[in-house]
Amino acid sequence: MRYSNAGEIIVMTIVWAVVLLVIDNTFNQPAEQAQPAQPQAQMEFPRPQVALVVRHVGCSDQYKEVERALQTLPWLGNIQVQRGESLAQAEGVPQKVVPMPEGVEAVRPEQPEELCTVRVLAAVQSIEQADFMEITRTLRDIGIVPTTLAFGGIPRFALQAKVSDLSCDTCVQAAKDAFTPLPVSASYYFSTSNKPPTETDVFRVSKLTTFKWLDNKSVNPQDNTVTAHVLQNHTARVGEMIRALEGAGLFPLSIRIVIEKA
Repeated sequence: MRYSNAGEIIVMTIVWAVVLLVIDNTFNQPAEQAQPAQPQAQMEFPRPQVALVVRHVGCSDQYKEVERALQTLPWLGNIQVQRGESLAQAEGVPQKVVPMPEGVEAVRPEQPEELCTVRVLAAVQSIEQADFMEITRTLRDIGIVPTTLAFGGIPRFALQAKVSDLSCDTCVQAAKDAFTPLPVSASYYFSTSNKPPTETDVFRVSKLTTFKWLDNKSVNPQDNTVTAHVLQNHTARVGEMIRALEGAGLFPLSIRIVIEKA
């Protein structure tokens, strides 16, 4: 039997050291290199704006009633109304493309626009005066309930709902439970979407829930307020908040914007 001499042992030691260093460098990268930080969400609106989707009004003059009704609210301005592409072309009206946030009836040029759906984008001129229940009441007065009501364009804000009474024993818990994320039904999702459902879409929708924009919530029974704190740089689906509170029997008297520190 032959034993390795000192020179061979030194060479083998160096070779194994190099191999181990390569393995360590390959599989044990620093955390910031192996898992880069996710980019922060970008605001979908460049400035404070309200987005609405209203169905079944674009094929008649009722869409003009929607615009006139919103114009009565002094804190709204620069209202843009987009109707179905086919109707606009039939009347020779130039199609006005309005940028909409994700999940709020975004324009899809490759898909045929639904004829009677109206999309509205309105600037919020006064944050202090803004009250989303005024939009809801104003449209309900003319028999309109928007499919989607959303607001965004502020880095950090909350939506504060004023209700009539939170003094009962179960009211506070009911207010908190109202903001529990629920599955988005396929029928609701596709009623606000322009493309027909595919098997993949149905599977994806089955995983969607409400209140994706919600950071946390708080309830103040002394002030009778329920506050939804919105994730930074996100668009809030105000319609979800209204439906959730009404479903809990807590009908909001007002829903206002509260600016928060970033």
